[in-house]
Amino acid sequence: MVTEIQNKIQWRATFILLGGVFGFFLLAMPMFAQAAPPAFVACGAYQGPNNQNAITPALPSGLQVNDILLLFLETANDPITIPTPNGGTWIEVTNSPQGTGTAGGTSATRLTVFWSRYNGTQGNPTTSDSGSGNHQNGVICAWRGVITSGNPWDVTSGGVETTSDSTWSIIGATTGVSDALVIIAAARMDDSNAAHFSAWTNADIPNILERADGGGTGGNGGGIGVAEGQKTTPGSYTSTTVTNSTATVKGFMTIALKPEPPPANQVTVGTALTQPSYVVEGNTNVVMGAFTFISSASSANISSIKISETDPIMNASANLSNVRIYYETAASCGGYDGTEFLFGSASFVSEIATISGSMPVGTSQVCAYVVLDVGASAGALNNIEIEITASGDVTASGGMITGTFPVQISGNTIIRADSGTIMSSEIDFDWVPGQTSWGEVILSTTETDGDVKIRVYRTASAPCDTMLSNLELLGNETGLDASSPLSIASLSDVTTTYNKICIQATLTAGAFAAPTLNQWAVTWAPPLGAFEQSAYRFFENDDATTVTTALAAQDTSAILISPNQAFRLRLLIHVGGSALPISGQNFKLQYSPRSGSCDAGFVGETYGDVTTSGIISYNNNSPPDSASLTPNVSLDPTHSGHTVVSQTYEELNNFTNAVAAIPSGQDGQWDFVLKANSAPSNTSYCFRAVKSDGSLLPTYTVIPEIVSPVLYALSGTYISSPFDTGTPSAFTVIEWDWSKTNGSCSSCAIRFQIRTSLDGASWTPTWSGPDGDDGDETDYFTMPTGEIINKDHNGDRWVRYRATFDGDGVNTPILEEMRIFYHSQQ
Repeated sequence: MVTEIQNKIQWRATFILLGGVFGFFLLAMPMFAQAAPPAFVACGAYQGPNNQNAITPALPSGLQVNDILLLFLETANDPITIPTPNGGTWIEVTNSPQGTGTAGGTSATRLTVFWSRYNGTQGNPTTSDSGSGNHQNGVICAWRGVITSGNPWDVTSGGVETTSDSTWSIIGATTGVSDALVIIAAARMDDSNAAHFSAWTNADIPNILERADGGGTGGNGGGIGVAEGQKTTPGSYTSTTVTNSTATVKGFMTIALKPEPPPANQVTVGTALTQPSYVVEGNTNVVMGAFTFISSASSANISSIKISETDPIMNASANLSNVRIYYETAASCGGYDGTEFLFGSASFVSEIATISGSMPVGTSQVCAYVVLDVGASAGALNNIEIEITASGDVTASGGMITGTFPVQISGNTIIRADSGTIMSSEIDFDWVPGQTSWGEVILSTTETDGDVKIRVYRTASAPCDTMLSNLELLGNETGLDASSPLSIASLSDVTTTYNKICIQATLTAGAFAAPTLNQWAVTWAPPLGAFEQSAYRFFENDDATTVTTALAAQDTSAILISPNQAFRLRLLIHVGGSALPISGQNFKLQYSPRSGSCDAGFVGETYGDVTTSGIISYNNNSPPDSASLTPNVSLDPTHSGHTVVSQTYEELNNFTNAVAAIPSGQDGQWDFVLKANSAPSNTSYCFRAVKSDGSLLPTYTVIPEIVSPVLYALSGTYISSPFDTGTPSAFTVIEWDWSKTNGSCSSCAIRFQIRTSLDGASWTPTWSGPDGDDGDETDYFTMPTGEIINKDHNGDRWVRYRATFDGDGVNTPILEEMRIFYHSQQ
């Protein structure tokens, strides 16, 4: 740390040497608090065109309290006052007015300037009625950052020019302050409401900006121009030149506004880091976070800090000790590591530790780390809350303490013991009749740091007076890991030895946090015959956790209508005997091609798990697997009036009652999203739920059955038997009647071709359509209402036809009747 400070000192010395080359003032600026120059806010609307009476100039917009308002007024060298200030205080500026010419005359003008310090509520002022006066013009402009008491100017000047011309020379003055803002105002006599002023120039005031330029035509007319420029250093500023667009006599002033003085040095107190969530009784060197200190302008020194512990239960005086503050200068408080400077130490008295020392604070942030020791008997679950309560709790020289008090380090710290035990009340096996054995201990713990161990006790002569040995429950003496569920089904003598038991949890803290036991429960093992596959219903697949359209009635097989169709199966499992606690049993869904019937004895079927592949598979919809299903009470399956407890939407095995426990005598409902993948046509598949280990449920009342869609070839042909007309004949017309399995099938059609023969043995060489025996087989009869047969076939006695059927794979055309007309040629 010493080396680091020396390096900084050496670097600063180097910087000073470089600064001497390039200009010492740049280096010196940060060493002193310096005021900013006043800043222009806005001007209100110019008031007075065509007005020979009193005017009410508008205040500028965006004002703040203590802004300085300057009201500039021009008359024909007539006097003017503000009899109606409208809540404000208006005072005429020193060296105002500046006028020339006969009052009311055509070669007369006067500049009058009033000022007001904005109070937050005042309104637009009204001037005196000119009476016999000639005219009035005026505008109000505002500046911010001006001194907040007394006259707002350091110096003013004024004068007139009786010669009527277009060039101006506005006399200057001498300022005694740095960063004054010189306001330059000019009044003209010419009868125009247009802008007239340009080219404001002063060698001592660079970058002059015009802020107002207006006038009026009432009476003889006249106008005002206002400009500003910063005078950085004290001293004189010469005359300002400006050009008017027409010849005029002149009245003018300058007003050097004084900047607001720099604020006194302020030391702001804040915080960084966060108190630790936990500490253990007896911990030492506990870092409770940090307070921060930073000066606004110059160096200060902290000599005393009072730190308060504010938790109403915690006795800091008795349980916290050796409070220390270590500090370092750092832009970001990274944490205490032992290399920081010791400010001082103390102990709590009446919940306050007063620490004295010496801590320099400059314009760079200082981090003050609070370090303390926790008593060995500080009291588990007490809180520590550290703060600096008021500004008076910090003693400083060279600066005023500020901040938002109380300044409390974020968070609160819980004191915990290293370990502790919790014992349940006595649990009587006989509380639930009809049970055969104990079941499981169900636990929920948080062990991100630390550990929870479980032990089982039994009642011998007094409630829970005997811990089970390792022979009775393996690992019980040293404690069982709090994994859920924990089986206690081996405690078989539930009539006497293990009729009453208790569960004990031992919680041991880690290095940084304590574990928690969120909840625990004991279950009884459900008797055989507890689960029954009790009801089902198939639905169309909606990409959601709900269903809206049933494929068949409840407990009825359904037929799919398209290849690879997704569908939903809502299945009920009835819980008999004991209630099924939440997540109390894992199941999985299986399927098998049907053999004979989908029977509860599974005769002839070979079941396998439903996976994400296979003929019957899970389908991946948008909702996540194991999301809570959305019931549809009007369509969901029911079972003998029992209450249905809706569970989850499933896209994968396994599944469980993750949503809620299922009381005895009620049914759980699950929703499976499934798909038939390239299933053979018109094939039935059976479904069953089993336990996750593959063992069957005790009872299957219903077995869901789904039938894959009937599928057809895209195209096929049928050739008829030969038909003997009896004599050589002329074949005239062919027509037929047909239909479709689905009227919306646009690709379903039947096409015909024929062949003829004189003797039934030698046939025309090709199948032909309307084009006759043209040597190819590319033409077909396609009009079922009738088409003419080509004369190429006349004179033959035998005929046969070939029908070509076209479909879409799901639907097919149906030939109902086919007719060929002919007549004998003998």
